[in-house]
Amino acid sequence: MWVFITLLCLIGVLLTLIRISLCERKAGAPAVLVTLVVLNLGSLPWATRINMQGLTRFLNRLDVLHNLCTILVIESILMLLALAHLMKQHAEHRSLSVAGSAVLAPSPACLAGVFVLMVFLFNSISGHSYWLIGGLYSLGLLVILGGASILVRRMFAAWSTRLEVMLILSFVQLILAMFLPLVAQGLTVPAHGASHSLWALPAGIALSSPLVALALAVRKVHAAFFGDRAS
Repeated sequence: MWVFITLLCLIGVLLTLIRISLCERKAGAPAVLVTLVVLNLGSLPWATRINMQGLTRFLNRLDVLHNLCTILVIESILMLLALAHLMKQHAEHRSLSVAGSAVLAPSPACLAGVFVLMVFLFNSISGHSYWLIGGLYSLGLLVILGGASILVRRMFAAWSTRLEVMLILSFVQLILAMFLPLVAQGLTVPAHGASHSLWALPAGIALSSPLVALALAVRKVHAAFFGDRAS
């Protein structure tokens, strides 16, 4: 179970990096990073109450994976709606609205991974206060994620390319979130009662196909307004 949760958290980290790199204002990326750090420090009191045994049991619970996947599926659907606003505002050189800014928020899977890693550090490092460990950890997140987002902008100079990468990762996340609980449960499809599991295939196609269509349209839409100019 923990392998699946770790995989979703890694994808969440990558999505967060891409979102940070999509911030066009100078204050945008620092604002996202500071929000991540503040949320991390805010969760510190809860992290101090969890020991390694509790963390292991938590990561191996099937209902935890189910709940995380449900959140990620909802996030992907909301992201699809918000992306339309983000593309329109980018094309018209307008400031981001609340809906557009929501696309740039840290991924829930990233937040979960950051929290779990902090709990692991609290249980692995002794002789220092939790606030010192948490503060240094948060500072490290700020530096590492900030540097990684700059690297992403260097690798994918065009804004449209970074958006395409985010859409592809969102598509992968959606597919994994819909099918990993079935894999973890070890479900087989019986001939007499497959209704509880067969729904996942058409639902997955129905929810993810708009993301694919939008990804294919991004380059054409961006080129229509900006040509091949990088942002």
